[in-house]
Amino acid sequence: MGDPNERLMILETIVSTLTSSVGELVEQLRLMNLAKASTSVERQGRSKKKGVIEVDGDEVVLVFDDSIDADSVKECPGYEDRFEEAEARVRQLEKQVASLGEGVSLEPRLLSRKEAALWQREAALKVAAQAHVKSEEVISLRFEAKTARDEATFAMEQLHEAESEVKCLRSMTQRMILTKEEMEEVVLKRCWLARY
Repeated sequence: MGDPNERLMILETIVSTLTSSVGELVEQLRLMNLAKASTSVERQGRSKKKGVIEVDGDEVVLVFDDSIDADSVKECPGYEDRFEEAEARVRQLEKQVASLGEGVSLEPRLLSRKEAALWQREAALKVAAQAHVKSEEVISLRFEAKTARDEATFAMEQLHEAESEVKCLRSMTQRMILTKEEMEEVVLKRCWLARY
């Protein structure tokens, strides 16, 4: 759900579903209001024709009959019950439309909050990943520093060994080089040995 296009498609689907549901409820409400209006017209006797309303499930059928008078409409069995059921259904549909309208207005807010929370989680994950990378970098840098220290220590030891060897060689070469007095003494000894 990280892709913005996917989120947009989901939002469009939700909005179209809610819009179609609202449209259906508004149509049912309109039919119920039409039935309610026609029954009130019949009750007041404004029309020359008298009628009876039949409610079959969700369908409202208006049947006009010239032979029915106002007293016979009142005497029809179940007419008042059907009328009250229709009014109750109209009220229920009005409530559903109102709550659905509130749901539609609250849905974008809820989705924007969820999206903001998602963005915050993604940012936190990025920070955590960077911190993890940084901690790995710190660990690798520490390892490299330790390796460099070990190499430097080894190089220092080799340097000390080389310096001591140089000192030893210098002392040996100094021993091998004779001073003038020692050279004269060597020459005299050779001569004396050659004589005898």
